[in-house]
Amino acid sequence: MYYRSMRYEIVALARKYRVGFLQVHLEVPLEEAQTRNTTRSNPIPQEIISRMWIKLEKPNEQFYKWERNTVHLTVNYKLEEIMKIEEKVAQCANNPEHPIEQDIERELVEQSTLHKVDLLLRKAVSDIIKDRRLTLNGLDLKQLSEHLVSRRRTILNDFKMGLIEVDPQSTTNEQIQSLF
Repeated sequence: MYYRSMRYEIVALARKYRVGFLQVHLEVPLEEAQTRNTTRSNPIPQEIISRMWIKLEKPNEQFYKWERNTVHLTVNYKLEEIMKIEEKVAQCANNPEHPIEQDIERELVEQSTLHKVDLLLRKAVSDIIKDRRLTLNGLDLKQLSEHLVSRRRTILNDFKMGLIEVDPQSTTNEQIQSLF
């Protein structure tokens, strides 16, 4: 599930049925994924691997509260990391998700704050495109641009709904870019 919204559906189910939720994020560099793909008996086209890697919305517990139950594994994970998963599984099982109270009204986001966050997101999109412009061909750059614009809208909507917290005064450009 490479889109955050897909993973959120699972969290919503966990809340509905009051069960624990944990996600494990396996961090694999694109080159490693492509290399492993070539050794498969039925490899997937490299363009699809690249596209999925670009579209993957990595878990970000800092901005998305519901992703707090995430364990990150690197390609060459160690026994300590597996033990960390076991601990987190036990913790999540003992602390099931709770439904969001419908009666609690979300704080209204001031228009000026929303505008500031939107400006930060637009700058991040622009910076990412500038950084990638030299390394991507025209079609890939267009796909990346479309993806980033779509992500910006999703992030802004998540901010409006209170799913993420962004303080425009103290958030750095790197932190904003990590949302993409």
